[in-house]
Amino acid sequence: MNYEETVEFEENVKIKEEADKICRDFKANVKLEMKNYKGNGIFVLWSDSHNKILVDVSGANPSFQCRFLHEEYDVLVRPSSVFSAIKAKYRGVAHLKVHSRKPT
Repeated sequence: MNYEETVEFEENVKIKEEADKICRDFKANVKLEMKNYKGNGIFVLWSDSHNKILVDVSGANPSFQCRFLHEEYDVLVRPSSVFSAIKAKYRGVAHLKVHSRKPT
């Protein structure tokens, strides 16, 4: 392994650790309430008149979804998917990270 490959490897390890933490935090801190169930495995975490943040639990892994007025994001909540999204600088990860934090 050369120097550049070593640097990339080290960066990937940090990204992997971050992805693992986001997924752990999501599972530990996101509470799905029956009053927010909309059917077909969809729970609303937050909404206003034009925007929604949803969790879809109909598949093998939950999907974190943002439905905003002018943009949409979907992130499958599993370490490999979050890792890929972080590497791609996908903006949906920032929203997932915020909603996965422990409530204060």
